[in-house]
Amino acid sequence: MANNAAQNPGAVPMRTAFDTSEPCPRSVDMDSELVQELLDKYVASSSHFPFILIPPGARAEKLRRSQPLLVLAIMAATTEGQLQRRLEEDFLKRLAESVIVRGEKSLDIISSIVVYLAWSVFCPPSS
Repeated sequence: MANNAAQNPGAVPMRTAFDTSEPCPRSVDMDSELVQELLDKYVASSSHFPFILIPPGARAEKLRRSQPLLVLAIMAATTEGQLQRRLEEDFLKRLAESVIVRGEKSLDIISSIVVYLAWSVFCPPSS
């Protein structure tokens, strides 16, 4: 598929569901160290939720470039309180934007939905 902006100079350029140039989701200010800590927490707990396995030692920045929605779902699943609610809201908005608005289909989308659904049942947002 050709770039729409190149064919039509007035067209709005398409962007991915999770712009990897952003250091974190738009609604949350998180440094890359915390994102890595949350990924490590997910990896350590994934034996209880073996649906989407991430190898030990995986780097959050590298995974975020290849599977940005999955990383956002993992971040939402491994936090608590207000931060979890904001990440969950951001994840759902980006998911809807990707699937419903742009009609994207990818393993990143499927993986992120699996993580979100599996963890949200066992780790619901705290009140």
